Amino acid sequence: MATVPCPSCQEPLPEGGASACPHCHLPLTGPLAVRLWQVDQSIATLRHERERLLTALREHPTAREVPGAAGTAAVGAATGWPRVHPTPRRPRWSGQQALLAVGVLLLLVAAVIFLAVAWDRIGVLGQVASMGVLTAATGYGALWLSRRGLDSSAEAVGALTAGLLLLDVAAARTLGLGTLESVDGRSYATGAGLTIAVALAALHVRDRAIAAFAVGSLAAACWAWSGVLGWATDTSAAIAAVALAGALLFAAAAVWLPRRLALVRQGAVVPAALWLVLSLAAALSGVLIDEVPGDGLTAEEGAAIVVLAVIAVGGYVALRRLVAHLPAEGGAVPVVGAGGQTAVDADQIRSGPDWRAHPLSLRWLPAGVLACAVTLAGPTAVAGVGWQAGGPAAAVSAVALALVVGALVWLRPWGDTVTAAWFESMGGLALVGTVASAVRADSTFAECVTLAAVAATATVVAIRLPALRVAASAVGVLAAAGSLGLGGDLVSDGARVAGLTVAAVTAAALAAHRRGQAEEAALGASAVAVFGLAQVSAQAEAWPYAVAALCGLEGLIAMLYAMLRGRRPVVVIAVLAWTAMVWILLGEARVDTLEAYTLPLAALTLGAGLWLRRPAGLSSWLSVGPAAAIALLPSAMAAMDDPGLARPLLTVVAGAAVLALGVALRWQALVVISALATALVAVGQLAPYALGAPRWITLGVTGAVLLVLGARYERRRRDAQRMVHWLATLH
Repeated sequence: MATVPCPSCQEPLPEGGASACPHCHLPLTGPLAVRLWQVDQSIATLRHERERLLTALREHPTAREVPGAAGTAAVGAATGWPRVHPTPRRPRWSGQQALLAVGVLLLLVAAVIFLAVAWDRIGVLGQVASMGVLTAATGYGALWLSRRGLDSSAEAVGALTAGLLLLDVAAARTLGLGTLESVDGRSYATGAGLTIAVALAALHVRDRAIAAFAVGSLAAACWAWSGVLGWATDTSAAIAAVALAGALLFAAAAVWLPRRLALVRQGAVVPAALWLVLSLAAALSGVLIDEVPGDGLTAEEGAAIVVLAVIAVGGYVALRRLVAHLPAEGGAVPVVGAGGQTAVDADQIRSGPDWRAHPLSLRWLPAGVLACAVTLAGPTAVAGVGWQAGGPAAAVSAVALALVVGALVWLRPWGDTVTAAWFESMGGLALVGTVASAVRADSTFAECVTLAAVAATATVVAIRLPALRVAASAVGVLAAAGSLGLGGDLVSDGARVAGLTVAAVTAAALAAHRRGQAEEAALGASAVAVFGLAQVSAQAEAWPYAVAALCGLEGLIAMLYAMLRGRRPVVVIAVLAWTAMVWILLGEARVDTLEAYTLPLAALTLGAGLWLRRPAGLSSWLSVGPAAAIALLPSAMAAMDDPGLARPLLTVVAGAAVLALGVALRWQALVVISALATALVAVGQLAPYALGAPRWITLGVTGAVLLVLGARYERRRRDAQRMVHWLATLH
């Protein structure tokens, strides 16, 4: 007869059925037990149906009918208790639990005070007796309370037992029980922690419903291993190795400990994850922290890199096994049904891993920690070689990674799987690390090679992986531009600028070639960015005419691109680039007249606006408004305090001409902007006279104007309304 688990604690039940679980004391007979069995069967049926539908959708995404739909009803025929993992709920503390927690804390404090005050007065026998009797009494009390169904009280007293055990062993050495003070602290921590762990595990075997014994056992085991770690504090690599060994031991305990240890076995993954994090941190410290960059790979740093490699490779293997073998919530197993009969689900209804659905749940937290550790360890191990060994090692590592990752992406030996995604992402992160290593080594050649490797890999990714094509295209262009620029820098400063220019033109050509595709915008933006790098590089060498030439070339390419079908808005980039070219040339010629800078920009903006207006149907504010504002408003503001006559007169004449043109063409932007510019000039010209005239004239004229306006208020209001209405009819 098959051995089946308890529906609550999942521990094996006696063969032939049982009226109650011998471990958690859950009754398994009666109407409530029968109803629980029925509910669990319904849950198992629905979850199996859900997984079957997901599988069918993956295999037949366009099917109108799901293959095998007729077999759905047969699932409900399976009998037995499903292995249910309920969704974790946020813990809620009751008043009883709060009182118990405070009571446990007060008792521990009282025990500490008692030992500190009465230790020297009660002798060795009294010391042993006081500690042993109190601890044994609390342990027995926890078991007694659990047998009577007082779960919260049993947990509280169990936690008190674990705390007293830790306090006993700490006080025994600190206060000088026997000759314990002569024992080395690390050895004592190892032995005492292991002893406490075994004792609490034994208590947990006696009653698996008391979780405090399991938690205390794991905490004591961690204390024991911290004593071992104390022997290996000379180097970061040694700490990383010992911590990794601790993680492996706890992971092995989670797999191979007897099932009767229950929560000790299940909870061992938590300290395993904590020791893994400590190992990773120590290894990263040993690899990346070095006061002398590129001074060669020392033995300690090499050992740290080996630890990282072990974490990456071994951790990935363990992660795959964990994800593959850990059942999702609701997987069904053979169980005892109502009345004690047993039944075995022949299909062993188990849903697939639900890591993606609940990545931060406590059940999947160790797997998440392991995944993060593997993600960091792999690339850091590869990049750490170049980080410590210098530029040549970084360059060689980058080339090797580019070949490997490029081959994996191009050949796709694992297809579109988690394994393929993991190797590809690890290789990409490691490539980024090699670039950082080359920069740290301050080697132009190594930086050039590493960026070329990144560009080549990104190109392969962009071709073979459509989902990553946009990002890969941008990365490939920028990395290739950086590589060309650094390669040219090895020859001369001019070659660097030329290399960046070639990269920018190539990126623009690629954007035009991929017009209408998702990566077009990324390629175009990358081209603009690389042109900017080339211009900054030329400016750093004090080559203003080269910067102007680059701006002119950028404007020409943007104009040609804008002539493509549906790409007219790109003309804005041409306007900005050509304007920058004109301003640079004017600056070099030491021209300081305002209109020399504004009128060329206005002319270019006007041409672009009129070109965009016809197909897009833009309003006058978007088509000709910017040009009118650039041409008139700066000159009008400058004319307000200009003592000469030429600028105010020309600005007024130009404003009047634009106003007349706007009225004739019924363009609102021209009317408003030209009127504003003319008003600014008029106010600026009248202000000195108004301020220089006698006060009585100013006040008198102002008052007369107000009286006239008041007398003709109604008529002027109607006129103003007509003006506003007329202005609104303009476009």
